[in-house]
Order: sequence, then structure tokens, then C-alpha cells
Amino acid sequence: MVTAITDGAWLDGSIEQHRLITLGTARAAGHTQLVVLHAHSLNAAQEAIQNVRDNSTVVLNCDGLSQPLAQRLLDVVRGGLCALDGRLTPIGADVVLLQPAISRSVC
Repeated sequence: MVTAITDGAWLDGSIEQHRLITLGTARAAGHTQLVVLHAHSLNAAQEAIQNVRDNSTVVLNCDGLSQPLAQRLLDVVRGGLCALDGRLTPIGADVVLLQPAISRSVC
């Protein structure tokens, strides 16, 4: 069962955030959360990494960003994920999946 809750908020004008809460059942680490972010600027990197640090899985959509800006955004995100032992998986041309370390160990 997936329950969708949309914050509908623009965080400092750069990110549209939607939270999808309660994927499956509660696990030992707590509820699994999926956060969908549509990046409009480099500020999206901070929000994405903060959500991963909070043990949420993030779908980051870079569609609409210029190629150099999207590359820089992903470079910043990769650095943050490296520090958190997280993982980045491309799932589309301009979309990536960011996973915290804990979500990889739980199936």
C-alpha cells in the first residue's frame, strides 16, 4: 500500500517536494519514506542530501536544468552520498534514485 501526501511547498523557490509516505510496513529502522524532488537550481542538492541523511530514499528529477548545472548538482550530491555511505542509481535520462545506506540492507 502506498499513501501519497503532497507537501505542495516550494522550498526557497528551487525545489518542488512531494513526500510519499508508508511504503510497505514499518521496518526495524522505522518507516520507509520516498521523497520526490524536482530540482530547479543547485539548492536541490542540499535538500536531497538532508533527506538521505534522514534515511529517506529520494527520487531527484533534474529535467529542465542545463547540462552543466545538472552535472554540478549531481557532483555535489555524489559527494554528500559518499560521506553518508549512500548510493546513486540512474533511473532515467534526467532522474536519479538516491538511497541511504540503511535502505540497501533491508529488502
